[in-house]
Amino acid sequence: MLRGRAIVALVCLLAACALSGLLLLEHYGIGGAAAEAVCGDGSAGPSGCEEVARSPFSTLRGVPLAALGLAFSAALAALAALAVVASEETRRGLLLVALAALGFALVVDVMLLGVQVFAIGRFCALCLATYATNAAAFVALWPARSGARPALAALGAPEGRLALAGVATAAALATGITALADRGMAGVAERRDANLLGLAAPVPAAAPAPPAVKNSPSTIAAPVAGAGAVDDGSALASAEAEVARLRGILADPQKLNAYLEQQAREAFERSRAEKIDLANVPFKGPENAPIKVVEYSDFLCPFCRSIAGALANYLPSSGNRVSIHFKHYPIDQECNPRLQGTLHRGACTIALAAVCAEEQGRFWPFHDRVFAAPPQNATRDDVVRIAVGAGLDPTALGACLDSPRAQQRLAADIAEAERLGVDATPTVFVNGKRLANLNLFLQAVDSESRRLGLPAAAGGQR
Repeated sequence: MLRGRAIVALVCLLAACALSGLLLLEHYGIGGAAAEAVCGDGSAGPSGCEEVARSPFSTLRGVPLAALGLAFSAALAALAALAVVASEETRRGLLLVALAALGFALVVDVMLLGVQVFAIGRFCALCLATYATNAAAFVALWPARSGARPALAALGAPEGRLALAGVATAAALATGITALADRGMAGVAERRDANLLGLAAPVPAAAPAPPAVKNSPSTIAAPVAGAGAVDDGSALASAEAEVARLRGILADPQKLNAYLEQQAREAFERSRAEKIDLANVPFKGPENAPIKVVEYSDFLCPFCRSIAGALANYLPSSGNRVSIHFKHYPIDQECNPRLQGTLHRGACTIALAAVCAEEQGRFWPFHDRVFAAPPQNATRDDVVRIAVGAGLDPTALGACLDSPRAQQRLAADIAEAERLGVDATPTVFVNGKRLANLNLFLQAVDSESRRLGLPAAAGGQR
């Protein structure tokens, strides 16, 4: 009888392993279709999986709780597997150990559920599923508690000691594999963010200069009256050398990319800093940060969603030197009439709700909730549902959405964006300088750090 219960517990614990693995993927934002199958795809409103998995409560001393849960479930699954093949008395002893461990896990699960209810205000379907599998395994093993004393004594026998040694080995192996998996997922997420924001690479070495000639190596000097004869042969050789160098760059994709990045970086450093009004603008990071990043964004823009996640992941590694400021530029003619067409229907309503969320001190919960699962062709009812889920007062929200002040604040962001030449989202400014290439973000931060005499930036490392 206990063997059958051990098999049921093993199945439950293997399911818990799979769910914890999905949670770990979701923690790093790479859950994909498998996580959506459990959490939903956002078509009926955003789920809480992403918000919970990436909340400050999702780690313990820097280790994702999902990774701890995966290692725990894997170790208990190994214990249950050994119990299936062990003798009856050893089996009962092993299942008693599993029962005690699951009892502890359920206490932790109740605490985590309380965090979701009272601290985060969101429910994670993946988390709830892991709690359910733990509870099912606990119920399956509950009968193993009878005859506890002789069963535990059996663990002191040679077979029992061998089984416990196997469990300890399996637990150590599960922990090691989970740590490697966690490191690998962190690396994937870091590379993803680095690709979005740009690697903090050193400036590529300049191409070798052509042989010294009397004229500039990259130009042909025109004769100047009274200046004497110009060495036409040397000038021609210089021009041919420059043409050959440029051909070499164009023929090599890596050299071309380095050349274009260098040009963009130099253009950023030479550009004029524009004046941007940051009064009453929602931001993350230190208020007096020396490097202020301003992003003009649209909540229904997929790339804006990716950049928002990358910037949020980068901010903790910025050494308190960077603040991220959010401004609106919805690609929706309803509030942005100078556009040639509407690309994101409903973006204006979401932007207005975000302005109202900022008035209620709930901008970032609203921001994160929308980006977690942006609605398609959002209606006012959709936006209100999302906003209420983010903790906004529905009565105040309704009044705010219809108020001239909210519309004026949104219009001010759009007018400022037009003055700055913003015509697409996301558009990012670093200390007032427009970033033409988002892949140069980290290099732009380093450039501003050097200009201000700050230490080198961390480069987005976790």
